[in-house]
Amino acid sequence: HSVNDAGLPLADGFDEIALAYTSDAYTRTNRSRVLVVAASEAPLASRHGLKVLPDRVAGAAGAPAAMLPALDGSLDRVLSQVADAFGTRTARRVALEFEYPGYPLR
Repeated sequence: HSVNDAGLPLADGFDEIALAYTSDAYTRTNRSRVLVVAASEAPLASRHGLKVLPDRVAGAAGAPAAMLPALDGSLDRVLSQVADAFGTRTARRVALEFEYPGYPLR
């Protein structure tokens, strides 16, 4: 399998924990490289003041064609999206690597 860039849309006020587990989950598939995509190159501030520099600007040259859903705060939903994109076995492996026993089996 090849590794593809996947854009993660981000805006001021994002949840830094959701950013961490979403980008980590997709990266652990070994098929995605997650890039933060924003409206500009300006630093973004999380709810608690963490600053993140976007990797790419939406609509600009170099922005990934594939975009992930916006952060929603649910690890179960992220794992479900991983399962939809890469299969249930991959999602189960990612959940196991997270030591997350609560992931529902499908």
